[in-house]
Amino acid sequence: MTRANWMSCFLLLSAWVLWSETFPPLGRDAGKEDWRILDAYESRSDCVLNRKKFMTASLPDYQRKNPQAQIVQTEKEILFQEGSKTTVTITFHCLPESVDPRPR
Repeated sequence: MTRANWMSCFLLLSAWVLWSETFPPLGRDAGKEDWRILDAYESRSDCVLNRKKFMTASLPDYQRKNPQAQIVQTEKEILFQEGSKTTVTITFHCLPESVDPRPR
């Protein structure tokens, strides 16, 4: 079973999806939102509980890509700031599996 098929089956069994939204994304296509599915859960509360784990786990990767940036973390966002300017915002969303937040 391919990863895409596995994720589709997993999402069908889950009711809540944890998404990350990066704006502007790191690297190419700067200025456009980048949405990614991170995981799926049976309940919203499970999704919210695991959101913090994903945020913590993702920090080293983002720090490596933005070594000069100062990091500000909120309940569901990681902001990278250089001086008084926010350069990248990563927001972690728990959404019902029926919602696809990506722009069309």
